[in-house]
Amino acid sequence: MFDKVSKLTKIPCKFPSLKNARQMFMECNISGHLDLDMPRDFPNVKTNSFTGGNYPTAYMFGKCPITSISFDVSTCDHCISMFNSCTQLTSCSKAVFMVGGNYQNMFSESMFDEASADIIIAAARTANVSMLHIGMNSAYRNDNFKSKHGCEQVDEGYDDQWKVTGTNIIIKWN
Repeated sequence: MFDKVSKLTKIPCKFPSLKNARQMFMECNISGHLDLDMPRDFPNVKTNSFTGGNYPTAYMFGKCPITSISFDVSTCDHCISMFNSCTQLTSCSKAVFMVGGNYQNMFSESMFDEASADIIIAAARTANVSMLHIGMNSAYRNDNFKSKHGCEQVDEGYDDQWKVTGTNIIIKWN
């Protein structure tokens, strides 16, 4: 809808009837802090609300220069790759997920700090998400973080990824 519109710097309005937000704001200049409230602004975007694919939010904010976020995606069951390639995303002040939702690669290329990861991991555990990838700044990769969240290496050969034990939350060190 707004793919590559460089003059677009914020979400322009609410979209109560929209069912597919795939690539909606990809490569726009939505930057700084983003307060994303899916129940308020995009209440009908969810996997089983439209035909033509399973990923209604893939690349929704792809490559946007967002630096911080607060989000509520409690009405969206699949936010796969929603913030793909948002490499400037470093801070999160609020996180709400749908119970059992799939958030694979949602933040895989981000560079969150430890406090933000704590917020996101706690919210994901509360919602018992089925899958979540969180990109973190590798400066926070240490034994204290590992023991605080009960992390283990995903598999041999994947030294840049840790799994939060007992969950499908993957930390990707960027």
